[in-house]
Amino acid sequence: TPYLPYVNGPDDPSAAERDAVTKANWEASEAFMAECMKKAGFVYFELPWTPEPEVQHFQQGDVLVIPVLQATREETARVGYGVLAAEEPSYDPSTDPVQQNEEYRDTLSEAAQAEYDLQRWGPDPYEASPAPHDPGCAEQAYDQYVERIEQQAERELSAKELFDQQFTLPLDMTRLVWPGVNQDPRVASMDSQWSACMADRGYDLAPAQAYLMDTSGPWAAWYMALRTKADGTLGDAWYNFLGEELTPVEERSLLGTPAEIQIALDDFDCRQEVGAYEATYREVQLELEAAFVEEHRQELDEMVAFVEQAG
Repeated sequence: TPYLPYVNGPDDPSAAERDAVTKANWEASEAFMAECMKKAGFVYFELPWTPEPEVQHFQQGDVLVIPVLQATREETARVGYGVLAAEEPSYDPSTDPVQQNEEYRDTLSEAAQAEYDLQRWGPDPYEASPAPHDPGCAEQAYDQYVERIEQQAERELSAKELFDQQFTLPLDMTRLVWPGVNQDPRVASMDSQWSACMADRGYDLAPAQAYLMDTSGPWAAWYMALRTKADGTLGDAWYNFLGEELTPVEERSLLGTPAEIQIALDDFDCRQEVGAYEATYREVQLELEAAFVEEHRQELDEMVAFVEQAG
């Protein structure tokens, strides 16, 4: 816990400026692509620039990575896992330039598709070409802006970037908490007992466990509750965010329905049957964290010193 304020490294005040330069280069390159393809007689939909998301470790602080249940059975019987609104998809295929370019290409004849690919990407380097051909628009676009791209790559790295290069400990700490704790024999044994208890109550948790990378335990019940419809039947195991096939809201949210609450109640009872589930889980996590800190104390202290020195 004392190391958590340092795991994401120092602030990076120059990040916004670098993003602005990268965005300008990208947009100029895409505009070149569109004009180049237009001259060749084709339509090209420019791809938008999207910044790389910044990885944040332990945003929620020091928590147990297991589904939260209410403190008492009576409260669990009232609210179950609680209510969780469905995350709305941000992907709209009708406005996705990647999809638009693919759909446009599909409207062309087979011969025109071959010419489209040649103009966009240039000759296939793995196939013999009967005649020399100019580089494709993509290669020309890169050549137009390669100097700017290389200047970006050769600039002096910020303290935040140096931190990310130098320290892998934050990622190791994340893996220790999840899935490391679940892979500990003591937790694995509890999860096995819990799964047997749920199976005795008629639950088939195998699909959810496969979805969760073969992780057994209460997450499988929570995910099943998420999928459960108001009438108690199960929705799809995989979310679909594509157009008319969008997974219904009730199959990707917690509504607090009787069917969901029953799953939470059975989860509660099976944790009680295993005995001190949360307490044992916490004990294992603290023990593994203590061993990790002892093994990597020097590196962790160097991480703290780096961030403090960077200000």
